[in-house]
Amino acid sequence: MEVENFTIFIKNSIRFPRFNVTRGNFPSSLNKTYIRNCTYDKDLNRHCPIFKVGDVLRYTGQNLSTIALTGGEIGINIKWRCDLDLPEDRCEPHYSFTRLDAVFEKNALSKGYNFRFAKYYKMENGTDFRTLYKAYAIRFDILVTGLAGKFHLVPTLINIVAAVTSVGLGAFLCDVILLNFLKGADQYKAKKFEEVSESQI
Repeated sequence: MEVENFTIFIKNSIRFPRFNVTRGNFPSSLNKTYIRNCTYDKDLNRHCPIFKVGDVLRYTGQNLSTIALTGGEIGINIKWRCDLDLPEDRCEPHYSFTRLDAVFEKNALSKGYNFRFAKYYKMENGTDFRTLYKAYAIRFDILVTGLAGKFHLVPTLINIVAAVTSVGLGAFLCDVILLNFLKGADQYKAKKFEEVSESQI
């Protein structure tokens, strides 16, 4: 049960090559004293890269006493959502936690997480034998995703001009076809344009 107090130290970095930006999960304000004494808390210490196993299990809605019997696979999701128009310091990771093997939790055939390994021995008379172990464990998978964006004037202008032209050009082409090439062009012209005499003006 002491594993609940074990800690996981995560060093993570991400690169956005299009914007030539590289970020790590340690803000520049972190120092050795803070790192030695902090543990991650989503409200109080969201920049701390040290996670207690018991806290991670609680964030996923699990507890150690149940997961210790069958093992389990926990995903630690690190999401980077960065608006690079703001200072780079504002580009920070956001952590979330999920149980990856939850879909097999009610399956009697294979629930939890386990693996087998063998230890090989040699007897005094020269014969070999082995002991096969089946171990139950908590496996942590770190999943990293990132999305960054930055405002650029040139692509924005191109998109605006393309949108405006496509809408305006479409209406113009429809008018040309309807006014000149269809059988009912005179009726369309009469509806579209109102002719007035000089006396009405």
